[in-house]
Amino acid sequence: MLSAVSPAAHPMSARNRLAMIVVLSIGCLATLRAINYLLGAILNVPAQVGIPLIPVIATIAWSVPLIAVRSLRDIGTFRLPLSWSVLLLLPIVVLNWVFSLYFAIPMLLPWLAWKSGYGVATGVFEELVCRGYAFRRVPETHPRLVVLASAFCFALVHLPWLAERPLAAVLQQMVFAAVVGTALGIIRMISGSLGWCMLLHGAINAAQPADVPGLKQYTPYVMILVAIASILTLCRHSIFRARLPARRAL
Repeated sequence: MLSAVSPAAHPMSARNRLAMIVVLSIGCLATLRAINYLLGAILNVPAQVGIPLIPVIATIAWSVPLIAVRSLRDIGTFRLPLSWSVLLLLPIVVLNWVFSLYFAIPMLLPWLAWKSGYGVATGVFEELVCRGYAFRRVPETHPRLVVLASAFCFALVHLPWLAERPLAAVLQQMVFAAVVGTALGIIRMISGSLGWCMLLHGAINAAQPADVPGLKQYTPYVMILVAIASILTLCRHSIFRARLPARRAL
């Protein structure tokens, strides 16, 4: 079990923190691309083999430092302490799951199960890096900066989709990622839980039906709602206003 942030840890400067977030974001993207190339181009392993190989392997690879280096285990707890902050992402989770359940009825269950598993596994890996390693010792200095920088870099990680999707679709996905990333950063700060981030991120990923008109119609309004709630929290919550230490996980 991982522990909450250690109050005895030395604070990190804003420049070093930003540099670390950028490096971690690049590392997150590079890991997925490298594993994808290794499995597809070199080993000729099909993409859908029953389990989400790429994010699972990436998660295992990035978990090795946690096992080998004890001092890195202050990235947050996997526990799920009660926290109102998880409600920030509730509108997006509900919207996605309502449309997913409605439109998934005619789909083939094996495909749906694989897609859900891949989404959950990807969410776990991305949170381990973007809200785990990136948030080490974060309550001590610049909490707003860390939340926003992490969300911005998380959005930029989606930029390589330009190779496969239209510009408008990628830009929309990046805005969505920035809003979700901001909310996840707030949840990580207030609850101290990386587990909540992984659970909510995985739930959102697992329930995104493709090209659903109704979902696209309501998504902008839900995103605006989550963005407003996140901005108000960043402006008014004591953790971000007074730079107080995050509450320890129960």
